[in-house]
Amino acid sequence: MAVIGSLMFVGCSSAEKAERNERDIAKKIEATTNPDSLKVYVNDAKTYVEGLISQGKTAEAQAYIDSIAPVIKDKAPELLTTFDTVKTSLGIEEAKEKADSLKDAVTDSIKAKADAAKDAASTAVDNAKDAASQAVTDAKNAAAEKVSDAADKASTAVSNAANDAAAKATDAAKGALDKLNNDKK
Repeated sequence: MAVIGSLMFVGCSSAEKAERNERDIAKKIEATTNPDSLKVYVNDAKTYVEGLISQGKTAEAQAYIDSIAPVIKDKAPELLTTFDTVKTSLGIEEAKEKADSLKDAVTDSIKAKADAAKDAASTAVDNAKDAASQAVTDAKNAAAEKVSDAADKASTAVSNAANDAAAKATDAAKGALDKLNNDKK
């Protein structure tokens, strides 16, 4: 049976142990009548709160201080100053958290604006590429049209020259044939 009990104790999570420790310290502070013991328990509470702060649990630390402060005030008000340095640490931690949060927000905002600027620049580059590509295509089409017109004119000129040469050759052949026929007579 003792083995099962120790296994159950070992099986407790660290969160459960911390919560039990928190309650135990608070109960000890409430129950003690010895001023020296009270100082020890208040220092234990302070150590517990400092642990919470070091873990970044500032809200829990403040809540714990708020829960035990009335008891300490009733039993030994002079011991409340024990938490002054812890409260200062809480203020510093909260300020750090706010600064970190603000830094993250500013960083995210700057990143978003940089991404937007990058996207706008990329879009402008793409638009410029598209415009340049269209201009090249238009120039190619215009050049092809001019080459086609020139080819058509050259073809017409060659065809006309061939027709003129053929007509002259035909006229020359007829003239030679007529001369031959006239010479025979």
